[in-house]
Amino acid sequence: MFVGALLIPYAGIQGDEALFAGGIYSPERMAAAVEVLGRPVCLMIMSYIGALKAWLYAPLLELWPPSVWSLRLPMVAAGAAAIVLFAAFLQGIAGRRAAIVGAVLLASDPMFLLTATFDWGPVALQQLLLAGSLLLLARSRLTSGAFLLGLALWNKAIFVWLLLALAVAAAVVYGGRLRARLDGERLRRAAGGFFLGALPFLIYNVHHPGEAVRGRRFSLCGVAPKIEVMKRTVRGDAMAGFLVSGEGYGAERPAATRVERASLWLSDRTGHRITGWGLYLIPAAAVGLLIARTRRLLLFFGLAFVAAWAQMLVTEEAGGGVHHTITLWPLLSAFVAVGLAAIFPAGRAGALACGAVCILAAGSNAVVTNEYLARLIRFGPEPLWTDAVFPLAEEIRASGAGYVHPADWGIGDPVKLLAAGKVIVEDAVQPIMRQELDQEERRRVLERVARPDALFVGYVEGRRYFPRAGELLDQAAREAGFTRRTIGLAGDGRGRPVFELFRFVPAQ
Repeated sequence: MFVGALLIPYAGIQGDEALFAGGIYSPERMAAAVEVLGRPVCLMIMSYIGALKAWLYAPLLELWPPSVWSLRLPMVAAGAAAIVLFAAFLQGIAGRRAAIVGAVLLASDPMFLLTATFDWGPVALQQLLLAGSLLLLARSRLTSGAFLLGLALWNKAIFVWLLLALAVAAAVVYGGRLRARLDGERLRRAAGGFFLGALPFLIYNVHHPGEAVRGRRFSLCGVAPKIEVMKRTVRGDAMAGFLVSGEGYGAERPAATRVERASLWLSDRTGHRITGWGLYLIPAAAVGLLIARTRRLLLFFGLAFVAAWAQMLVTEEAGGGVHHTITLWPLLSAFVAVGLAAIFPAGRAGALACGAVCILAAGSNAVVTNEYLARLIRFGPEPLWTDAVFPLAEEIRASGAGYVHPADWGIGDPVKLLAAGKVIVEDAVQPIMRQELDQEERRRVLERVARPDALFVGYVEGRRYFPRAGELLDQAAREAGFTRRTIGLAGDGRGRPVFELFRFVPAQ
């Protein structure tokens, strides 16, 4: 948790990181909501993302106003809890040495740490629910373990990859044992627990059949870049070029604190290295397949990992980002931990040798994590994580606007979170791949343009993601007799303008 806390303040809030805010502050505008005691309660944020995180954060944000700390620290804690549960699971099935190796490697893993701290996937709750369910199932707590699996499916539908993979691996490796131990009553209870956990997702799919998988197709076209993403996730550099500068250069800021000076010093002394030893640990752990006492466990974790990853490889627009590949980390970490613990002999000498490898691997991970911190200190985050969202929220509060209309991607959800429901946030134009407005869309755009208390927000020239959205907004307003008037700019921590705030007024 300490390392995650160090990273928290150095990046702004990315759009998908704040996606759950809509489930709290505008539940009626989400994919699915129900009325409870006269108030809308969100069930689904999107067709494949549930409102579990919104339900957890709604009471928290009442007590702790939205900020990077209230947003990120709970997910860092969720990541830490996942490690504890994962270690307890490994100790129960493979012994104390495997539990220590697994906990140390997972706790120091740069990608696990970063994706939990900056939870844009979102994946932190997935990791926690998976670790908890594995622990409960290993202890024959089938109903509660299945309930957590159902919650994970509701949280994000891509968890189905892991569900299918675990089922296949269990059937192949432990099929005989499972048939002997599972009677009809236990299976019915487990099914009941699972359906209860996944109930909101199931309700949504009854009313919107097929919506969660609409547009998903199978293809082998993108396999090569997906393999590269997996390699970079194992290696630790998958977020270079996404969260931090990929090459480690740019306009530098000097260190301002003792911790920052120490981070930059270590970065310089280690050659700015941002890759770890992960690719070497996997084949080393695979040697454990030759040892009878661990063969079944390694086959189970290895097969589950391969089966889940194979589903990503053949699904279009899936598996091409670290937020997908990292969901497999409990499986891969278990494989590595069990394998490494097995290949060293029992006794003091074997324990010392295994501990040395573990410490060296964790040290390599620490160097990589520090390089991410050092690049955040030196160069700031990449544009998707701009800290200009904080002065932007201040400008919006000061403007007294009742409506805020983002005119590009990645603006609305951070504003919605930081405004804490005090303004209504609606996209000016739905930005993704938009080329033209139809009649109904034009009507809605002009309604927003004509509002006297509406404030529009876009990126400054050179930072726009979907410029056509802003062009269509300006064109519709101009044709209706309005002219655009800039109200102000919001810049990042280095004084660079990022956001433009503007209104539309009747042309003179």
